[in-house]
This record gives sequence, C-alpha cells and structure tokens, in this order.
Amino acid sequence: QGRVNEWNLHAEKITGFSKEEVLGRDLVADFITEDYKAAVGVVLEQALEGVETANFEFPLFDRSGGRVDVLFNTTTRRDISDEITGVIGVGQNITELKYKEQQLQIALAKAERAAKVKSQFLAAMSHEIRTPMNGVIGMTNLLLETELTQQQNSQALNIKRSAESLLVIINDILDFSKMEAGQME
Repeated sequence: QGRVNEWNLHAEKITGFSKEEVLGRDLVADFITEDYKAAVGVVLEQALEGVETANFEFPLFDRSGGRVDVLFNTTTRRDISDEITGVIGVGQNITELKYKEQQLQIALAKAERAAKVKSQFLAAMSHEIRTPMNGVIGMTNLLLETELTQQQNSQALNIKRSAESLLVIINDILDFSKMEAGQME
C-alpha cells in the first residue's frame, strides 16, 4: 500500500528522518515532491507487478523541507511461495552530483559563448586588418612601378614581402575562425 516498513541508517542520513518517524507512512504522499508523485507511484506500482526499475531519479523532501535528489532502484519482495509482498527500494543521494553536473553545464555554456565571441572577434579583426593590408600591398606595387633608386626598390620589395606574409597570416586566421564557426570544411 505504499507504506514504509523498513528505513535504514543510510535513509536516515539522506533525509534526516529517523526510522520511527517514517515507519507506516506513505512514501509517495509524505516524502516525494509534488511534480514526481505520479511518476514514483507508477514505479512502485510496476514493482508490485514484478517490473523492476533501475536508475530512476527523483527528488524527495528531507527533514528541513529541502530537496534531496535520489537515484532509485526497485526490486520486488517475494515470500517463500514467490508471491509479491512488497517493494524494496534502494536510493542513493545524488544531490551533490546533480549540482556538479549543473555547474559543469553552466561552465560549458560559458566556454562555448567565449569561444564564439573569440571567433567573431578574430573574424572581425582579420577583416579590419586585411583591408588596409591590401591597400599597403597595392600602394607598394604602384611604388615599385615608379623610378626608384636601388635602395628604395629594395626597401619597397621588403615592404611588399612583409605585407604579403602578414596577409597570409590574416587569411589563415580568417579561415580558422570560419572553420570554428562551421562555415568552412
């Protein structure tokens, strides 16, 4: 009938309720949060029909009214003639594990946002630098078409080679940011 007839020390530790306080009480009605009462009820009903459940997560209340996340497994209790007489439920407190999982999800979301911002920044900066760099290369080409001394020609060629090298790096950064954004294979 969903009444608690055994409560071990681990259950006491998780919930803060002593065995004496819990025996005979309705587990679902008295200890399960409202949004999980129906689901836990179904799991217990299935166990009474011989269907065991593994790794079912649900929250229950502790003595202070706080929420404790539990990983629950059920098995049927049978008598000597193999008739089902009850349900044995084994729960593990996973509250801290769930909290850490949530913190990891938050950290992952922040990291993904940071990576996206970084990629957007790289793409924007690369475009902003590439435009004037193309201007430097174009003007250097025009300069090289004029009459220059040998030293001026050598210096203009150095400018052109350096600008072209920088443009290759800028294009690589652009390609990398496009790959990160999934815009390039």
